[in-house]
Amino acid sequence: MIMDNARPMPSDETRLKQCPCCGRWITLGDFLTNSEVEPIGMSIDPEDATLNYYYFNHECAGCGTTFLVDVMAFRTCIEEPIPQNILTGTADCAGHCTHIEDLAVCRNECRYAPFRRFLLRMREKPGNRRTHRAARR
Repeated sequence: MIMDNARPMPSDETRLKQCPCCGRWITLGDFLTNSEVEPIGMSIDPEDATLNYYYFNHECAGCGTTFLVDVMAFRTCIEEPIPQNILTGTADCAGHCTHIEDLAVCRNECRYAPFRRFLLRMREKPGNRRTHRAARR
């Protein structure tokens, strides 16, 4: 079964997160295009959906903090079907989403695989310093 993720796309100016260090509001557009907001990884907790996060570095002058955002805040940005099944923690899962430093592509039909692929696309934006860092697996 596929989850319905056909909700209206928020505006690029939709505020998603206030930086916990410098206080600047970061918009959806910043997450998608601003090289000062650098995605570094994700971590999924298969037993608690409230603990599923993308991790970002805020690389603007005077800041440099790392912060996290719930992966579901980006649900409307996912351009592919989101499966119902959660494979994280099962024998069919390579565990990519449970290790923030693991940047390998996941091809499983798992609820979190589309979010992982979206993270990897966000990392490809121009100006990201870690974009071409080799994946662990």
